[in-house]
Amino acid sequence: MELRRYWQIIRRYWLVIGLLTLIGVVAAVQYYTANPPSYQATAIVNVSQLPTPGDIYSGLYANQASDYATDELVKIIPGNVFMTAVSTQLKEGNINFPPDALKGMVNLEPKNRTITITVNNSDRNAALKIAQTVANTLQNSAAEYLQPRQVQVRVIDLPEQSNLSGGRTVLLAMVRILAGLLAGVALAFLLAYLDNTIRSKAELEEILGLPVMGYIPVASKLEASHAIQAVQTAEDPLINNRLSAIQRPATPPVPLAPPIQPATAPPIVAELPTVRPETYKAETGTIVTEETGSVPVKTRRTTRPRKDQAGAGSKEELPRL
Repeated sequence: MELRRYWQIIRRYWLVIGLLTLIGVVAAVQYYTANPPSYQATAIVNVSQLPTPGDIYSGLYANQASDYATDELVKIIPGNVFMTAVSTQLKEGNINFPPDALKGMVNLEPKNRTITITVNNSDRNAALKIAQTVANTLQNSAAEYLQPRQVQVRVIDLPEQSNLSGGRTVLLAMVRILAGLLAGVALAFLLAYLDNTIRSKAELEEILGLPVMGYIPVASKLEASHAIQAVQTAEDPLINNRLSAIQRPATPPVPLAPPIQPATAPPIVAELPTVRPETYKAETGTIVTEETGSVPVKTRRTTRPRKDQAGAGSKEELPRL
């Protein structure tokens, strides 16, 4: 489970890891270009001061003088005079290098009255020939440069072949690439540690300690654009109306006028005269209370009496209200 989470972090921050790894690759290429693999040839010469005949202390002085002579030769060899002589001898073997170029190829290391001559060149044969020529020229002409002292230079190790010395360069270039990769992974885990966002169901269950029954996934931009295009091409008017309502703001509803109530006729109130109860009862045939005064009643249309109840041409006079 932990390995899966680590892999998720690496996938989430792959851009950071790739960027730092790319920086390491660029640094490795620059280092490899500045220090290309080359062939190396090494020669060793011995420098000694000859003792003075008949002097019992000349042996001790000779050893000290040899050290002084070694230091002097280390300064003489990179000079223009000595390198011009070496360049002239190399031209006889069809190897053309000016004195200034030879200075950058030859490295000298003095130690215990010996000088180690190391030559680096991209050509195997050129590195071997330059190392041999420098050692032989120093052996033949060292006495001329250190006169009047009696100094003897002997070649004690002359190279027979040059070896490739680019293994260290390749190793250091690979170290730069590996350092960029490790820096990217470390930065990715640091960003994941500082991020408090819950990104998965497992993380939420681990934090809450409760099972998650379901979740709504977030739609990507591509899925959202496809959904909008599908809805726009749909022929359902209801879907089109909803889509248009989402795309443009809804207009506020217009307030409706209050409903008109039907007009009601006011009640008719009739003013009745104050009459005696028995008279009113005889005229209307209704039961009224003993209260006197006006009583609201409905008006009745007067009708004529039937012929069978009254004689022809006779009319019954009704009291007026």
